[in-house]
Amino acid sequence: MIETVGEVDAGVEAPELTAAGMIVIPGLVNAHTHSGENLNPGLYENLPLDLWFLHSHQVTRTAPPDRDVIYVRTLVGAVLVARCGTTTAVDFLYEAPEITATTLEAVVAAYRDVGLRATSSSASPTGRFSPRFRSTPHHAKQQGWRLRRRGASGSWSSRRRQSSAGTSQGG
Repeated sequence: MIETVGEVDAGVEAPELTAAGMIVIPGLVNAHTHSGENLNPGLYENLPLDLWFLHSHQVTRTAPPDRDVIYVRTLVGAVLVARCGTTTAVDFLYEAPEITATTLEAVVAAYRDVGLRATSSSASPTGRFSPRFRSTPHHAKQQGWRLRRRGASGSWSSRRRQSSAGTSQGG
């Protein structure tokens, strides 16, 4: 991974990579992904569209998945795209019945652990976010999230800033 661009100090020893016969491109950007669907392929095959939608988007769910499930499903997608040269993702996170700080922490942890930069735009079927999350923007700021109010619904979008090496920065 390229960490910085610029002049190299003469005294710094760094390995030189030979890229003869290769193409060098900047990291790719996945500008529209849904980490909540990373575990869906093969689960709901051959269903009519309306039934597929009910199952694959979990709109009838009454509680969010366990933090570990959210982490693993995000990690799976992040690893798959990183293997193909993606370094940045915009994750349209949909969570039923609501978004919580735990939901977002698991997503952020997975992207951070893989080393991807990520922005999350979050939604829930009711537009609800956990009262704890909604009422603690200070906590979100301490965790490195930048929160923005979106529209009249009062929902939040969140982004956790990442350094070039993929480690989180407070903000």
